[in-house]
Amino acid sequence: MVLAIQALGFAAFAVVELTSTNPTRLAVGVGASVFLLVYAALLALSGWGLWRGRRLARGFAVTAQVIHLFVGYSFVSGQPGLGSLLTGVVMMVTAIVVGVCVLLPSSTKRLIGQD
Repeated sequence: MVLAIQALGFAAFAVVELTSTNPTRLAVGVGASVFLLVYAALLALSGWGLWRGRRLARGFAVTAQVIHLFVGYSFVSGQPGLGSLLTGVVMMVTAIVVGVCVLLPSSTKRLIGQD
C-alpha cells in the first residue's frame, strides 16, 4: 500500500515537473518527467509483486527505499522551506515503513514460501 502511495507521489511529481518546465529547457523537463513516470511504474509493479508474494520484487523495493532515504535527507538538509522539509520527511518515513515491513521475518517467510 505504501509503495502505491509512493508511486502516486512520483507520478504527481512528474506531472508537476512537466507543467512547470521552462519552455527553453523543455527537453530537460520532458526527460525528467519520463524518468519519474517510469520510476513510479516500477514502484507500483514492485508493490504489486510483493502483494502477490513474488520475491523478485523485494530487491527493487529495498533498493528504492534506500534511495528514498538519501533523497529525503537531501530534501531536509538542502533548501530551506516548509515544502522541502515536508517532502523529505514524508520520503524518509515512508521509506522506513516499507523497508521495515519488507524485511520483517513474516514477510520473508511469505516471500520464500514458508507460510
